Amino acid sequence: MERRGDFRVEEKNRHSHVIPFIQSPKFALATNFTLSRHDPSTEGRMWPQVFGDYYHVKTSTNDYRETRSIRDDFGQNLMGTEYSERDWQLDFAFMTQCVRFYLSLEPGKRKILPPLKQVERREQMANVGRDFRQWADDYFAVGGGNLDRELKTEQVLSDFNAETKFGWSPKKMTQHLDAYCRFAEHIHCLNPSSITHSQEDGKRWVKRDENGQTKAFYYVQSAKAAAETAEQQPVQSELSF
Repeated sequence: MERRGDFRVEEKNRHSHVIPFIQSPKFALATNFTLSRHDPSTEGRMWPQVFGDYYHVKTSTNDYRETRSIRDDFGQNLMGTEYSERDWQLDFAFMTQCVRFYLSLEPGKRKILPPLKQVERREQMANVGRDFRQWADDYFAVGGGNLDRELKTEQVLSDFNAETKFGWSPKKMTQHLDAYCRFAEHIHCLNPSSITHSQEDGKRWVKRDENGQTKAFYYVQSAKAAAETAEQQPVQSELSF
């Protein structure tokens, strides 16, 4: 009887058979793409890892000064035809040490996560998209006149659609702008609570305009303005008598 979690194998020109869950293979997929879903079920199946770019290729589209490969440091490719017996032994010994360390941990503590700041930044960059980022870098540039002031949502959307011809909806614009404000280093946040008087940053801001009509507004606060505001806040001291 096939149970949930069992693995059904379909052999060519033969009858299928079932591998019990305890003996069935487990699958893992490695990808450089960030995921758009972060529900508990997805999070439970993810194990994010962070790798540096020490080994890289210099191209006309990046600012690397040189191309660097493993051969530059070790004089050979890893696990290639030049790999010696001792190299293989060292690799197997290291892998065995890793497995031993993993199994030495309690089952609930084996999923060791790296610092996720860079992972979150890549996700924000992916959510923003290259086209929107290029437009926003100009529209919300330092000294460009659109930072640290009230902007009607409909006007920002109109400016974007007029330039890109994308025909975005207000909802899509807000989602991308919020992601951009979280990613851009020169921006503190979208719709700061100090301006909108909401309980937290990033909330939708609706107020009456100069004609008395209820309109939605954006306020993109720069990192510089946020720092200056923090410095101007009075320092509260506790006095004991």
